[in-house]
Amino acid sequence: MSIFHVKAVHFLIVKIFIIYIIVAMNSQLKSFFGTSKTIAQRLGNFLSKMIMPIIGAFIGFGLIATIGCYLPSGWVKNAFSTLTSIMIMYLLPILIAFLGGRLIADIKGGVVGSMFAIGLIVAGQYAFAPNYVKPLLNGSDMLMFLGAIIVGPIGGIAIKYADRYVKRITPTGFEMLFSNLCVGIVGLILIVIAYFGFSYPIVGFTYVLGQAVGGLESFHGLPLMSVIVEPAKVLFLNNAINHGVFTPLGTIETQDYGRSILFMVESNPGPGTGCLLAYILFNKGENRRNAIGALPIHLLGGIHEVYFPFVILMPILVIPLIIAGASGVAIEQIFGGGLQAPASPGSIIMEYIMTPSNLAGRPQLPGTIIDYYPGSTYVANTLGILGATMVSLVGCMICFKFKKTSKSLQESQATVTSMKAESKGVNSNLSNINTIVFACDAGMGSSAMGATKLKKIFQQKRINNIDVIHKSVSEVPWDAKLIVVHESLKQQVANKNINARIIIIKDFMNAPEYEALANELATVRNNSTTNVLKDKKNILTSNNKINILSKKCIQLNCPKESVSAAIKRIGKLLLNQKLVTAKYIDGMIKRDQDVSVAIGNLIAIPHAGNEDRKYIKKNGLAVTTYKEPIDWHGTPVQLVIGIAVTNEEHIYILQNICTKLSSSQDVVDLVKSNDIDKIHKLLIEVNNEN
Repeated sequence: MSIFHVKAVHFLIVKIFIIYIIVAMNSQLKSFFGTSKTIAQRLGNFLSKMIMPIIGAFIGFGLIATIGCYLPSGWVKNAFSTLTSIMIMYLLPILIAFLGGRLIADIKGGVVGSMFAIGLIVAGQYAFAPNYVKPLLNGSDMLMFLGAIIVGPIGGIAIKYADRYVKRITPTGFEMLFSNLCVGIVGLILIVIAYFGFSYPIVGFTYVLGQAVGGLESFHGLPLMSVIVEPAKVLFLNNAINHGVFTPLGTIETQDYGRSILFMVESNPGPGTGCLLAYILFNKGENRRNAIGALPIHLLGGIHEVYFPFVILMPILVIPLIIAGASGVAIEQIFGGGLQAPASPGSIIMEYIMTPSNLAGRPQLPGTIIDYYPGSTYVANTLGILGATMVSLVGCMICFKFKKTSKSLQESQATVTSMKAESKGVNSNLSNINTIVFACDAGMGSSAMGATKLKKIFQQKRINNIDVIHKSVSEVPWDAKLIVVHESLKQQVANKNINARIIIIKDFMNAPEYEALANELATVRNNSTTNVLKDKKNILTSNNKINILSKKCIQLNCPKESVSAAIKRIGKLLLNQKLVTAKYIDGMIKRDQDVSVAIGNLIAIPHAGNEDRKYIKKNGLAVTTYKEPIDWHGTPVQLVIGIAVTNEEHIYILQNICTKLSSSQDVVDLVKSNDIDKIHKLLIEVNNEN
């Protein structure tokens, strides 16, 4: 087959695959990234979350390279050289791809994303590359950082949809086998696609970008990047540009030159330092005092965000910051500066740690005028930071002379806080919130109870047209803007829903956060007189009663016992009525061990996790009461309600609990009544207000 035909075939493979991904993900991409107005910020936030968690690995790579430079020739120096080669060629791109896949489909997404990346990495090595890729490699290996950024999330998307399909066809008892086979098969397919299909366009894309950066350096065009970077800092797009673009390209450049100026374009603390010094020297009062406090945090701590309010206070200061950033880059380029790994955070201390000390034998960067000599990189970086500081200081001083501000620093800080939230995709403005997602491990017990409690509070405060839904953590929608979750599940939700505002609670029944959220919503929304929530269900019998609780499933005055014994007791009631299988009881115990099902007000609601719903034969509930409270992982419990449902039939019973058992004393009175009919009637009858 001719090279022309081979290229035609692999381009067809890529085209078909990309079309599939676009079609499959169209609605998800819209909901995830939003409109064109927010796409840059959300995409930037996504890129940052792929790179920032592993910045430590990049720094470790830089430190190993530094130590290797000082070692005498021999096997130890060779070992350090091999370590840096393996890290930069394999470890760092695979970590990027893993995080990209994990953001889409948790651990499975990370695994498949990594497998996808390894196909690209092998194709980027000249010795193993397909013949039609080798001309682009020019006889050398190519690092696949940009490729990993692209294919990692695609791998997560692929396994997300494949896993969803496999779950529908998996027979009981074969879940682990089918799940692992799904990951292995999808990963294998993507490796083949990466090697034979994606390799050519990705290598070509990386080659073109590398040539573009090299061209900018050769013609001293890198300073022009400050026109984008400095305003982007204040808009909180700096991490996206720095870690999403400069870090991968800079790391590729270090392979040939031992350092890269790209690492300093955004991280140079000079422009911000000059701005703060100008406020200290040429301002009075509160602004000056705040600038004095912010300076060491910015310069030594590397937290550049502390000077953003001072720029928002007088937006014209962006101009001297741009000129200062460009000046710093120009000086570093002329004198041969640069870093061997990203300086994160952008502290002057980290800048010097990442400055290479021995570049003997390395070629000069394109555009460098001053020849290398020992210590010249430290001199170049120092001059770049000092030059940017002085230009910023003088420029800001001139702005102060000709323009005054009437805005207060507090207003500016509030603006910055709002902008930061927006840049992370977090809705600080609740006026456009239409849905609140209450998440728990299984999505049918604790979250349903919490959602019901929240609805009641909203009704009392006449907050309308908000849909409060409950989901398991794994089923929380990508586009969820506001999520309420127990503190034990916070990280799982945060990893998946990177653009959501997350409210953390500790007590499902009496969380003070419910009232605080309702007050915040009531303040920002213009409410009508209607107080009807959108998600009312009508799963009732003809006489306005819920038909999933039988009196045979109610047991009173049980002896005080352990938590596991109490769960087994309630599970046996469900089992005796043939509502569940024995494995469901095991799932109930496991669910409680993961996250306690005690929800406060002397109530516990045992139920199994989402993966054990297949052991439910028929929807139903069971109730047990205890004269003496059980110690349920530190929470006293006297009323236990076992849940075994696959839909929403139990919601009204949970509403009744919230309404009629809203305090511990209500539960004590109910238990003391020792009346099955009373308990049954209280739980199954639905008030009109429900």
